Amino acid sequence: MKNEKLISIVIPIYNGAKYISNIYTNIMNQTYRPIELIFVNDGSKDDSENVLKDIVKMHNCKSEIKIIILSGPNGGIAVARNRGMAASTGEYVMFADQDDWLEKDCVEKLMQVADLTDADMVIGGFRKVNQKGEILETWSLNPELSWSKYRVTAPWGRLFRKSVIEAEQLEFFNTKISEDLYFNILFMSYATKIEVISYVGYNWLQSQNSESHHNWTKMTDERNPIEMLTELHKKMGNHILLKDDELAFFFSKYVVWYLLYCSKGADKLQVRQRTQEVFAWLEKNYPQFYKLIWRGGIFPQGELFKVRLCVVCVLLMYKLNMLSFFLEQYRKL
Repeated sequence: MKNEKLISIVIPIYNGAKYISNIYTNIMNQTYRPIELIFVNDGSKDDSENVLKDIVKMHNCKSEIKIIILSGPNGGIAVARNRGMAASTGEYVMFADQDDWLEKDCVEKLMQVADLTDADMVIGGFRKVNQKGEILETWSLNPELSWSKYRVTAPWGRLFRKSVIEAEQLEFFNTKISEDLYFNILFMSYATKIEVISYVGYNWLQSQNSESHHNWTKMTDERNPIEMLTELHKKMGNHILLKDDELAFFFSKYVVWYLLYCSKGADKLQVRQRTQEVFAWLEKNYPQFYKLIWRGGIFPQGELFKVRLCVVCVLLMYKLNMLSFFLEQYRKL
């Protein structure tokens, strides 16, 4: 597909030498043009830099895919994405991770909706796949349900209008956990039009060695979400498109998610203190979260029932002063 709108795709690279060729070929085979491909070599210790240089040498300069390579010391995924985003010149920005891949019409499908609706953000679904390429789970979003825009907080599989990013000086929060949640919700709070589509075009590789896998199983100071949540709420726009009851569930779900994933193996006192901190934040900013308990797991429509039920159960335990005891037992599992 030939279109005059340039799309920038930012791909952070960290010790990803064995993946670079695949993701490069994947982007080259996209049906949409023109594309600006931005690799950010985030202090890799393997042969990533040389692999990237070889790609530039072999790349046809007349191609409608422009390659930019940024190098620097390791700063983490948030810093790498911010550097790539700042260097981007496209009308829209996309993100991909080094070991994932896009369906060949992914950019085209998203851009068709952006052109048709003039949306600031277009959100598509994704698949979880294993090392063999086998599909483990498919997340297809329902455009008819307003909750669909909250279901996925990863930055990939979607388009962000660059002018909104520039006007509001939006960046990923430099943290070891949930930098993507921060950026997505912050962008949504300033967007004037968000489109959700049922199309599934992004493939997310499940790896036990991934950064996200290790991040979500640690309750350390650098993975304390309070600073990120506080900064997010302070900077959020008037969120015309975001509904208060949905935001209350969204952040309640996040608090539950954080506690359940990070409590395992953590110190008893640390779990108790962190529980108090995250619920204090929730009570201060979304006190209506208590009402979610009495909605009996039927809200919001579009969320998995097991997720809704889990959130309600944890909130109820907190309300009945039983959560600390539960987490003390849960962390030993």
